[in-house]
Amino acid sequence: MKKLLLSGVILLIVAACSFLSVYTYKSLTTGYEIEAYSVYDIFRDLLVIVLAIAGSIITMGGYLVYRVLSKLIQTQAESVVKVAMCKNAAWWFTHLGYCHWINYKITNHADYLDQAIYFTEHALNKTRELVEHENELLICDIKNNLAYYLAERAERKKLGDREAAREYARYVYDRIGKYPAKKEAWIDTYKFVLRKYPDP
Repeated sequence: MKKLLLSGVILLIVAACSFLSVYTYKSLTTGYEIEAYSVYDIFRDLLVIVLAIAGSIITMGGYLVYRVLSKLIQTQAESVVKVAMCKNAAWWFTHLGYCHWINYKITNHADYLDQAIYFTEHALNKTRELVEHENELLICDIKNNLAYYLAERAERKKLGDREAAREYARYVYDRIGKYPAKKEAWIDTYKFVLRKYPDP
């Protein structure tokens, strides 16, 4: 901002000096003294200088407005792109986790389940950069999947699985009323988690 103001002042000084130079040059080359000018000539020249300075001010004002609006638009565009990238990444990692869980169900290899949990946790981390109430359904889907996968791993008794699974399942269960289409799947997950990780 300081650079813009400084540029404006310099531009005004240059404009004023330019017109004063023209005015002086005209006086010297025509052989007239400044006093010899009529009131009309002086008024006309002053009007030209004033209009030139006003034009410079308007130009600088327009440029300043352009820079401010440009910055605002750029900031908004960056924000929109960031949100879109986070959503896409979260969806992609969720889908990748689900594919690994399917492989686990087919092969019963524990590594696939660990990978499903890993990628789904990654998806959940991506949603932390989003506004929660605007992306609640996406967050619920991810937490629902993650709670289920953690409950599948209950027999291995990994540290933190129990607390995380119950927390995620409860979060989703508390929001069932907002998303009736998800009710059956989310209730199944909630029951499964409580069966695998019952109250002490």
